[in-house]
Amino acid sequence: MTGAHAQGKDDVTGNFYLPYCRSFLEKALVVPTPMQTMNEGMCAGVVYSIRVVAPFLSPNMRSCPPDAANLKQAMRVTISFIERNPQWLNLQLTVLATMALRDAWPCP
Repeated sequence: MTGAHAQGKDDVTGNFYLPYCRSFLEKALVVPTPMQTMNEGMCAGVVYSIRVVAPFLSPNMRSCPPDAANLKQAMRVTISFIERNPQWLNLQLTVLATMALRDAWPCP
């Protein structure tokens, strides 16, 4: 199997997505493969989505990013959180992004 069909249950974890989240921010000079581009976009999409819905989540998951916080800032927050907490690399990226934004931008 190739492409998306070859990916399994581990393809939703921080361990899988961390390199793609990093490369999305770094935009290396190397031309990425279509699969790399897709996975970078998936990371960005997850982080962006969590950032948008964060203020509306249940209180134990809620975060309040500043209005001026953009996607790149939310990505940096998420990457930094994952790097500081390698014991959670096996968690889904959605969970890690939620935890990261809550940690960085708790609601008052």
